[in-house]
This record gives sequence, C-alpha cells and structure tokens, in this order.
Amino acid sequence: MTFWEKIINNQIPEAGCSKCVGGKIKIEKEPLGWDIKICDCLYEVEHYKAVRDYINTSNLPKGQLKRNPIKLFRDAIITYQLLENLSKQVLEDGSKWLYLCGTPGTGKTLISLVLAQMLLESEKTVHFTTVTDMLDKLRPSEDFNSREYFEEIKNVDLLILDDIGQEKSSQWVREKLYMLINHRYNECLPIIFTSNKKIEKLKTQISEAVYSRVKSNALFLDLTSDDKRLCQKQ
Repeated sequence: MTFWEKIINNQIPEAGCSKCVGGKIKIEKEPLGWDIKICDCLYEVEHYKAVRDYINTSNLPKGQLKRNPIKLFRDAIITYQLLENLSKQVLEDGSKWLYLCGTPGTGKTLISLVLAQMLLESEKTVHFTTVTDMLDKLRPSEDFNSREYFEEIKNVDLLILDDIGQEKSSQWVREKLYMLINHRYNECLPIIFTSNKKIEKLKTQISEAVYSRVKSNALFLDLTSDDKRLCQKQ
C-alpha cells in the first residue's frame, strides 16, 4: 500500500522499528547516563499525520482521492511527466498559474487533484472549491464566518477554483473574484482554474481586471479528449 493509500484509508503506521522502541533510540553515554535520539520512523509517522491533517482541511473531494489520482495518471495520455513539469512551474513558483479548459469529463478536476496531492505531500496547504460554492460561503451569514473563510482562501499555499464560469455574474461576484485573484497575483500564490470555457469567453463575466491577470499569468492546457466518465460507463 502506498503512502497516499495508507493516509486515505486511515492506516497510518505506528512508530517503532528494529532500531528503536516507539520511535526513540536509547543511547548510553559515558560515564553514566543515557541520551534519547528520535528515530527516522517517528519522523515518517509524523509526516503521515501532518499530510492527513492538511487533507482534512483541504476540502478535496474524498471520493476522487480514494482512487489515488497520481496512480491513475502514471500511464495516462496526459503523462505524469507533464504533470510533474507543471508542478514545478506552478506549485514551486507561484508567479505562474494553471488554467485547465475542456468539456465535462476530460480530466480537468483529476489533474488538479494530482497537483494538489504533490503539494500536500510537501506539507503545504491546499483548498479546493467550485467557484459557485466559494461565492455562496462568502455571502454574509449568521451561521458562517465568511470573512475568516475569505482570509483563508486568499492565503492558502494552493487554491483550486473549479468550474469558473458557471457562476452567475454580478457586480458583487466580479468584485469578490477581483479581490481574491488580485491578492494572490500580488503575493505570487498559485491558483489552478478549471473551466468548460476558454478564458476569452469569460472576459465580460469575470471583469477585465481578472481576465487580464489570468491571461497574462497562467499556463493554459486545453483538454479535448472524449468524456472519460461516459467512456467508463459504457
């Protein structure tokens, strides 16, 4: 079972190996006394736990994660090597974003999950949301702290905005998108967008200012294959 599968299936190992007891190595010191050294296996367990905690706060779709996105893409047409290259350009240097465009079922969300998984394994924070869900949470409510949520998504290490362009446009929507995207643009924080529409078709809907930042700052990947979900059902 892989590192990722152990986390998703809640089978994180306990510390303890042939070199230690519970992750601690007892070393005798002269003339009297003992010293304690932390074993590598304990660091590994702590890494498992840290990644698990980041997953639990990421809002990533758990059903998709159980399929192990990285494993699914090892032999995909969109090669794993390409995704690794995208990871280096987007995740390691937030001055570049990624815009995944394609019809439903072409793998846009799955690609974003692979890249999210790569970042989570480096113990970085990720937040996944559809744009419509995000905007719904940003509306004032007595039951939800929208201001705190906005600060969180503005500053998370990787923000994935799924299905941009499906939201109903308004002045308030355009302002919120501008505030969010402009902040991450200024702070060089990465964003992955997925959409059924090419960015040019969203120019009016998302405002000129947002369009300009995405257009000038993003790498664009156009997915034109058949709907994978429909193929799997046949």
